[in-house]
Amino acid sequence: NMVREGRWQRQVTCVTVRVGMFDGPLAACSRHAVHAVLGFWRCYPHSFFGLRFPSMEGMNRVMDRSENRGLWLLPGLLAMFSLSLFLIPAFVIRPFRHQSERALELAIAVKRIAPALTVAALAGVLALSVRLWRRSSRVSRTGIVMALVLSVASAVMVRQNYFEWMFHPITAAGFVAAGDAHLGDKEMVMAVRIGRETRAYPIVQMAYHHILNDTVGEVPIAVTY
Repeated sequence: NMVREGRWQRQVTCVTVRVGMFDGPLAACSRHAVHAVLGFWRCYPHSFFGLRFPSMEGMNRVMDRSENRGLWLLPGLLAMFSLSLFLIPAFVIRPFRHQSERALELAIAVKRIAPALTVAALAGVLALSVRLWRRSSRVSRTGIVMALVLSVASAVMVRQNYFEWMFHPITAAGFVAAGDAHLGDKEMVMAVRIGRETRAYPIVQMAYHHILNDTVGEVPIAVTY
């Protein structure tokens, strides 16, 4: 870079001036040698005694490539960040799984801030997509579209109560005889007996549906868990 900017030439000129302070054949030979070096440098600006120096154009291309790589990575990173804001609460707050106190606090905290952060991440992905779209290839555009889809889906999902999708109510329950039921030895049930009629409701099934309207012994009941 110093050579390309001309500081090398100024240093060589300085050497010429200092040599010129001496008289005699040695000074003349030194001046001729310096002028020969400068002439060689003017003809071959990117090489000097077998050493090759990068040009400013090459350095600019390398810097542009590094900057473009960083810009290409940002949409994917923002999309993965948005997706993590949805997956962390969904993974921690799972039914019938042990939930530690710290993990549950983290999941609730992420769920509270996720709506705002996913919108900010989506805005960033949109801005980068507009900037990169024209100079991108077909494969790169596919990656941009995938980042946009993930960001939009994450922004929508963090605003949904997706647990209610799993815990939907039972519209019509079916029953089998006790001898035909296949339950584990440790599986718990809620039992109801009214008159001569008895019903058993498995806890596992009730935990997914929460409530069931039923009739036992001609008495309407609401079974909930």
